[in-house]
Amino acid sequence: YYKDGVTIHDVSRPNNMIETGHFDTSPLSGAGFSGCWGVYPFLPSGLILATDIEEGLFVLQPDYKRGAYLEGIVTDIESNAPLKDVSVTFEQNTKEEFSQLNGAYATGKEQSGSYIVTYSKPGYYTKKIQTNLTQGEVTTQNVSLLRDIRFNLNGTLKNVNGSSLPGIAVHIKANGIDTIVKTNSNGEFGITNTFPGVYEIQTQQWGVLTNCFSDSFSVSNNPLVTLVAQQGYQDNFSSDLGWQVSNAADRGFWERGVPIAAEPGEPIEDANDCFNTAYYTKTGDVDNGNTVLISPIFNGALFENPQLSYQYYWHNSGLLANDFAEIAITNGQSRVVLQNITNINTTNNVWLQTTINLKEEIALTNNMQLEVLVNDNGGLINHTVEMAFDDIVIQENPFTSITNYTSQIALGIYPNPATDVIRLQGDFSGENYTLYNLQGLIVQSGIVKSNTIGVSELATGTYLLRIADSTEIVMIQK
Repeated sequence: YYKDGVTIHDVSRPNNMIETGHFDTSPLSGAGFSGCWGVYPFLPSGLILATDIEEGLFVLQPDYKRGAYLEGIVTDIESNAPLKDVSVTFEQNTKEEFSQLNGAYATGKEQSGSYIVTYSKPGYYTKKIQTNLTQGEVTTQNVSLLRDIRFNLNGTLKNVNGSSLPGIAVHIKANGIDTIVKTNSNGEFGITNTFPGVYEIQTQQWGVLTNCFSDSFSVSNNPLVTLVAQQGYQDNFSSDLGWQVSNAADRGFWERGVPIAAEPGEPIEDANDCFNTAYYTKTGDVDNGNTVLISPIFNGALFENPQLSYQYYWHNSGLLANDFAEIAITNGQSRVVLQNITNINTTNNVWLQTTINLKEEIALTNNMQLEVLVNDNGGLINHTVEMAFDDIVIQENPFTSITNYTSQIALGIYPNPATDVIRLQGDFSGENYTLYNLQGLIVQSGIVKSNTIGVSELATGTYLLRIADSTEIVMIQK
């Protein structure tokens, strides 16, 4: 807001205020408190005074103009029902307005001209219309949209042995769709009457671990999704799985949501996992105390050698900033700090990943929890401390039972290195497969189809491939 400088709006139509002038006083951008803090437009001369914290005083000569208005109603072409949340944009312009419950929309431009206006809504075909607008006038443009062809999306959830998993929550998200369904007695799930788009699908249940499934679906590819679950715990915080927050600070408590960098030091996005949510310290930075994020109970005794991984984001600024965070684990009897985070031992303003073998840190019990504590030391000097936490996975270390690392020649894998697809010699179609990174984290899993495995979505690097429950593992290059 402050870094935007000075803006002038035509407010003669209060329901449709149009920006008609702009002067950017600051070379900076984004959130924060730098930039223009004061504007005075009431001098007899008509000049505008603007004060910028870093750049100083600006004296501006405004040129007041009327906006060019575009208003109308968007409806369904078949039922004539009004359409809510239709996006209305001008080509080569980031400004976006949305239609209201009654289908009405209101937007405009700062000057007269011919513009291409785009109307779009998930589940409907996008429409583009060339429109002439005139300053000081209202152009009325009512629009009707046609529904996309709809289809049903179905899937199954199985464990690594092929057995169905009933009663498990599955989160399905796409543009305009955000729903959680449960698998039936046969482990089946799905949604009806949906529309083309890129879908993200993952289980959302504490104690069930699956990879993030992401693919583009349309009616032509008759989508059928297979999720393979293994014993473990995961959370990307797209839904509430029972984490708790304990607060002993004045503000800046842990909250679950979509990070948008509303305050200085907050992340602009979540970690690079499924969906776009995380836990982060919100409503101002943490002040004068601590806030603690506490996981649901998990059973560490289920594992032979459990591995914990998570991603975190840290920001601590100000003169002699000395605040800290710690990630700890409890087992009902003792508490062990797994990681201390300060400005001395970590990097500010980036997402970082940590992987820990829990068996080496604490006795494994059936009453274990994680704690993520962020602490502001207070004092006379004001510091900014922010943190975010995401993409937690607790699973059996995948290399515990691996006894033989074999070459691609033994298993018959080609090409290696691969670009988009690896092919398997022999009959492996229908077998489950798992790909790990070198930290032992699962990066992709699924079922072998026509003796091929797609790897186009993987980043360049080295991976380990396991077929079914084999004790052999193959190293591949991408």
